[in-house]
This record gives sequence, C-alpha cells and structure tokens, in this order.
Amino acid sequence: MTDASDFDPNLDLVLERFVDVPPELAFRGWTDPEMLKQWFCPRPWKTVACEIDLRVGGAFNTTMESP
Repeated sequence: MTDASDFDPNLDLVLERFVDVPPELAFRGWTDPEMLKQWFCPRPWKTVACEIDLRVGGAFNTTMESP
C-alpha cells in the first residue's frame, strides 16, 4: 500500500487479501506470467496471455478469454 498520506478516500480504493503462503511464493504469483495466468481472473474466464516486464518503465499486459 502507498503511504497513508497519499490516500484520498474520495478517489482511492484499497483491496487487501491475506494468504497463508511464503512471501517468495506470493511474489512469484504476481511476477511469473505462467503462475499469474493460473489465478488472475475468475473462472470460467481464462488468462490466456501474460507479459510482465519488471524493469522501471516496463509493461504489464494480460489477455483474458470469456467462456
């Protein structure tokens, strides 16, 4: 989450979810395209393509497919 002083309750929404996994696995789930494709959208939708470039100025792109 960003610094609380940057949060504007009229414009910003914060979603948090706590999962019982090691931090390294959670990081991989967000940064490894093949792992992200397994969980990123609700079934019966599918994430069929994913590009993640973690460099500064990089890209994050997903393609989802409807049932």
